[in-house]
Amino acid sequence: MIGQEDKFELPPKIDRYLATLSKYYGKEGQKQLQEIIVNSKPRVHEGWSYDNWNGGTYGHALYLAIPESIYLNAVNEKAELQSEIREGLNKIHDIQNEFVEEVFFEMEVPEDHDWRKDSGLLISRSKVIPDPVASRIWDKKCFRVFLSHKAEVKTETAGLKDKLKLYGISCFVAHEDIDPTREWQNEIENALHTMDSFVALLTDGFHDSLWTAKAKIV
Repeated sequence: MIGQEDKFELPPKIDRYLATLSKYYGKEGQKQLQEIIVNSKPRVHEGWSYDNWNGGTYGHALYLAIPESIYLNAVNEKAELQSEIREGLNKIHDIQNEFVEEVFFEMEVPEDHDWRKDSGLLISRSKVIPDPVASRIWDKKCFRVFLSHKAEVKTETAGLKDKLKLYGISCFVAHEDIDPTREWQNEIENALHTMDSFVALLTDGFHDSLWTAKAKIV
């Protein structure tokens, strides 16, 4: 059993020995091994094993976190590559009664890694609106605002639309008093999927409207 009083020399110097081993692999033309070492983030499990031979000998485990692309290139030969790095480190270092007993590769995956999207097979669940449709709804090169309102204030809403146009803002105005048909529903959905901003004119009874409710849900 290894106590707290044991002070190891090899773990704090492991990066130095990895640097030397990298130079050796470069000299020998062993590009894959050098690439693994250069791109790795080492972590040492100190005192992985202990043998009382020769006054006590300690083995450490070295974990190398490597980028996903490099890991995948090495996965079929992982055991052999890990063994070669272990043997190389033990040949290079000159610390008595300590050695690298095991080397383990770990795959490093960024936290924001979106593997589904990167696969190229992910089906988009958002509605794609063709450019001609968007051009029909909105004025060109304008900021797009969807104005949702009650029929009772459609005159005021139309006036607001005209005033905002002076400032380079194109507005889509939905009318509650038009009977829901598939054509109008599609048009409203097209506007919602291509807008830059949504503005709800919260007048009395706004939340009771069929169309304003649809606009908030889409």
